[in-house]
Amino acid sequence: SLPQVSPGSHDAEFLSRLSASTSDAEIAVECLVTDGVDDELAELRAEQARIQATNPDTEKAHLLAQSAALEALANHLDRLSKNLGSEEAKALADAREAALTARQAADMAAQQGFDDEPLTGVGRTAWRKLWESASRFSTEAYGDHDFPHTDDGAVCVLCQQPLAPDGKSRLERFARYIEDDTAQKAQQAQRYLTNVETTIRQVQVEPQGILRHIATLTAAQHPLASTLDPLLSDFKARQTRLLDADTADGAVVDTAETVAALREASAKLAARAATISDDSFRASLEDLAAKERQLRDAIAMREGKLDAFFFVGWLVPS
Repeated sequence: SLPQVSPGSHDAEFLSRLSASTSDAEIAVECLVTDGVDDELAELRAEQARIQATNPDTEKAHLLAQSAALEALANHLDRLSKNLGSEEAKALADAREAALTARQAADMAAQQGFDDEPLTGVGRTAWRKLWESASRFSTEAYGDHDFPHTDDGAVCVLCQQPLAPDGKSRLERFARYIEDDTAQKAQQAQRYLTNVETTIRQVQVEPQGILRHIATLTAAQHPLASTLDPLLSDFKARQTRLLDADTADGAVVDTAETVAALREASAKLAARAATISDDSFRASLEDLAAKERQLRDAIAMREGKLDAFFFVGWLVPS
């Protein structure tokens, strides 16, 4: 038998006109369907079922939730592009270079002034930490005196032995070195570098709120949902590269096209939500039903193609 299609449709009209003069090419054209039509029909029926199970107010809220999620994701990508972008990478590289230069200058000054000390390494990181710890303890032990306290009767806050004349002199030289502009600049440069690195480290690429927005789009089967995970993965990789001083930061993550698409989709959904009423809701269902019939008819024509050929062949006189 011939394909069963919707009465009054284009396909129904074509089938009614089949005759012995109908060519195979005409039948082939009418039975031609695009790839993926079966998946398209399944998705449309799922959307029909979803809308039939809701109402205008719920549908409006559904669209607005998607619109808000799209806008929030666009804003998040913009923030990531800024906080992990080329300007931040340059600021980090400049801070690293400044800290290294300042430290080298301070180390050189320390080496020139403390070559004759019993132990090497004065002025370097480990020594500075020891000095800072001693300063904090001295504040507790000698609260009325500045550090280092070298007056008569003072003891070393580390070994707690009386200070000999050479020990007093050494502590005073160390204090002058710490107060020296070169050493202070090295500390300032290191603090600035630490702040820049901390700012980059604290950038949240995948906060819970953003993951919820992606879940909202995924549940709604929005086509842009699948574009977000790869971008966030790229940002996480870039953040790791930026924080690794031995690794080149690489190219920035290009989000311009995706951000534009997110904002456009958000605006369209918000506009659709604004037009929803009882009448428009019914119209949407009717439109989906019409599309469902068209797809169903197209599949029926595809499946009944051979039957149409046989029917025309049967009409041809032997």
